[in-house]
Amino acid sequence: MSTPQGKTPRRINLADAARIIRDGGVLAYPTETFYALGAGLNHASAMARVSAIKNRPAAKPLPLILGDLDQLAKILHPDFAAGPHFADLSELMTVFWPGPLSLVLPAGPDVPSQAKDGRGLTSVRLPGHAVARELCLAADMPITATSANISGRQAARLACELAADLPVDAVLDLGEAPAGERASTVAVVRGNRELILLRPGAVSVDALEAAGFRVIAPGSTKI
Repeated sequence: MSTPQGKTPRRINLADAARIIRDGGVLAYPTETFYALGAGLNHASAMARVSAIKNRPAAKPLPLILGDLDQLAKILHPDFAAGPHFADLSELMTVFWPGPLSLVLPAGPDVPSQAKDGRGLTSVRLPGHAVARELCLAADMPITATSANISGRQAARLACELAADLPVDAVLDLGEAPAGERASTVAVVRGNRELILLRPGAVSVDALEAAGFRVIAPGSTKI
């Protein structure tokens, strides 16, 4: 299903993009930060293909995005949802979502291994780009949201900046162009109003602290 080497991926509409995701394909689509590679949560083989396209280590889990808060139930471990730390997550979602804050949470048993680490944690956000959310809703599942480039190369802010030989099935080029300034901030929800910062990004530490959370540097404590 992938585009042959040297061929420019075709541009499609939202309905066709959702169909590709549901059928187990991979496409490039816009988020609020950069263009991303999308594969559906229900298709582990498509997720593995995303890692191969990026030359990303298979052991490095792929981040996910949601179409709305209802889709979080497809990802989040039920024990966390019923536990005492959910109040922190709920407040973070209220303040920062939709937006470029990726939260690392315990994944449910149905989340493929490509999207969670050895501790069973996965990274998820509700993106600030309407087209990205609409794609998840139309596909009826969360999708991957890693930047649409070979690991170590420049991420693409515009569809025309995507590599011409990027081996995806199509490109969804709709809506506003990504901001292209900083990637999403990634933080572990640790509980007791503490966050472990794994990657600084578009949501500043000052903003997280202003919301009443203590931000801890990675390595200063165990996750």
